[in-house]
Amino acid sequence: MSRLNKVFLFDIDGTISINNKVSNKTIKAFELIKRNNDYVFLATGRCLGQMKDILSLFDFDGFILNNGALTIYKDSIIFESPISNKIIDELLNDKLHVAFLSKDLFFRIGENEIFEDFSSGFSITPPILLNDYKNIKIYSLGVYDYNINNIDYNKYPDLKFVKASNLGFDVINKNISKASSINNIRKLFKNHEIIAFGDNYNDIEMLENSDFGVAMGQATVEVKAHADISTLSVYDDGVYYMVNKIYNGDL
Repeated sequence: MSRLNKVFLFDIDGTISINNKVSNKTIKAFELIKRNNDYVFLATGRCLGQMKDILSLFDFDGFILNNGALTIYKDSIIFESPISNKIIDELLNDKLHVAFLSKDLFFRIGENEIFEDFSSGFSITPPILLNDYKNIKIYSLGVYDYNINNIDYNKYPDLKFVKASNLGFDVINKNISKASSINNIRKLFKNHEIIAFGDNYNDIEMLENSDFGVAMGQATVEVKAHADISTLSVYDDGVYYMVNKIYNGDL
């Protein structure tokens, strides 16, 4: 691997965390990156309000949030793609179970047990209950159903539906992804190498469009096919293992 300075992009669930817990070795990997004057970004479908525990563990340089709809560097927004109220109204009029993600909030405006069931699968706090969303800038959505085949996402050509689990989809504006935010990162960090770590389907485009894509060991064969290399699983501190290989010149 080249000796260019590097920007590391890390997915959260299944990449740096298990049940919302980050190992000490993963934190040591982040510290090694910073000692080499390189940069650590989180690249996630979450909003900031969903990862307060993780944010308390390390001083991250920036974030690709809401599956690419919002990019932040040093507390400044460098890119954003909010979803229009008109499109959200269409989803709600179709009686879909919708969760809303702003920069800081994960919330809902209706009651249904599916919100708790979806959240428990990721060991995250269920969306809070608010009265309305129209005065809040919404960057991404969760659209849920106990039978996701009931969701006819072709009715919404301006949106992208990315399967998040067997209970639903992450939803963002069309042409937005974690990968699309890589272009914004490249503009900030010219002559830097972009290294991405991920494990799930919403990481595929990011793995493909980075300079060096690393799939976690427990990722599916399909996800691994889009990466340059695989590391150990998240259960075996795959991030720590690969970051050390990169800096030791073992690749």
